[in-house]
Amino acid sequence: MSTAFHPATTGDYFMASLEAMMLANGQGRHFGVTVIRLKATPDLEALRRAWEELHREHEILGARLHRQLRGWKLGWRVEAIAEAPEILKHVSTPLDDAVIRQRLRGYLGCEAIRHPLTLELFAPATLLLTWRHGLLDGIGINHLIDQLARGIIEKADPVVETSLRSPAEVFRTAKPAMVVLKEMTCAGSRSAWDRSRPLGGVPGFRVIELNADQSGRAAARIREQCGEFFHMPGYAAVAARALRLVHEMRQDQQACMHLQVPFQSRKRAAGAVFQNRMGTLMLPLNSKELGTFESAVAHVMAVYKDVLKRGLPQASEALATLMMGVPVRLAMPFIRFQNEGEICSLFHSHTGTFLRGVDRFAGAEVENVYSIPSLSTPPGFGLFFSDYREALTITMGWRGESLNEGEVQAVAEQVLRDLNP
Repeated sequence: MSTAFHPATTGDYFMASLEAMMLANGQGRHFGVTVIRLKATPDLEALRRAWEELHREHEILGARLHRQLRGWKLGWRVEAIAEAPEILKHVSTPLDDAVIRQRLRGYLGCEAIRHPLTLELFAPATLLLTWRHGLLDGIGINHLIDQLARGIIEKADPVVETSLRSPAEVFRTAKPAMVVLKEMTCAGSRSAWDRSRPLGGVPGFRVIELNADQSGRAAARIREQCGEFFHMPGYAAVAARALRLVHEMRQDQQACMHLQVPFQSRKRAAGAVFQNRMGTLMLPLNSKELGTFESAVAHVMAVYKDVLKRGLPQASEALATLMMGVPVRLAMPFIRFQNEGEICSLFHSHTGTFLRGVDRFAGAEVENVYSIPSLSTPPGFGLFFSDYREALTITMGWRGESLNEGEVQAVAEQVLRDLNP
């Protein structure tokens, strides 16, 4: 086949630079997993057909990130159609945390994962999808799971807008983001990772599944504070308060918190599965304003309105565009130098609703779906939310010694109190 080239998004570039840092520090490749828990064994033949069609239709699964010398453009170069890996069946083995940690480190047993997507069936009826974060994000996972559930693969190539602006204009647009980053660094924005602790370590996680009653109360509490339609400040407040608690337990007074929230600042093709389409929006939070859930939500909302007024969405995208000229392996060291060793204070997102309006996967009724990403140090800590059929799932993630057992337990208890007082 002829060589194809898909221009990289700024999200692709950030994930590639993050993975380069992880590899340099012995943290492994950047993988995530999605757990699909079913109430019966799925139709494996139908799933196999959809799985193979997915690989045939999306040539980017056979691509690698490549920098063109002419024009210095970064993108995904496709040289061959990816072969769909076999769906592995562990018919007598239940899925456990050790297996998930192994996949997050990029291993199938003793062998490194070679494919960007792997799919496994565990007893009694649990599917585990392992995916390379450099190639797709949480929204892409939602679309991928939906297509596999329905057995209908829809090809939608990502659309990357090309900018005709001059470098000088891009720099001017990026200036507000540079100012905010400097302000946060000067204020002392720290993560849960401590410089005295080693980089790397085994990925850790805790999954908290709320029942229908708990989820209903949590949703009502979020709506009460945020309104009917825009719930980001509620979930971001919970995440920010979680890190504040860690700092308090360590008697580490942090004046400022650098929270990044997902933000789509440019258009993408509807239904696009692969490539990272989401940028991030910087929220410089004052830790003193996070004392209660209510005050934290009000503070996040006020900061969000302020950064919109200051043009931070466009500035962040412009700054990311400028950074794409830097070689991938040098980007994260440069960011950490500018931020005094940090990237941000923590990773956080609400990945949305899985399988909206769909209650079966490959013919079997679905019990729950949630994702667990691997985390880098820094920042070494993340808090993520998702839901399926109005039931909320909370995933706490950390790496190595970024959190100890007592801190994990205290954070979990506070998160539940914030959502279900």
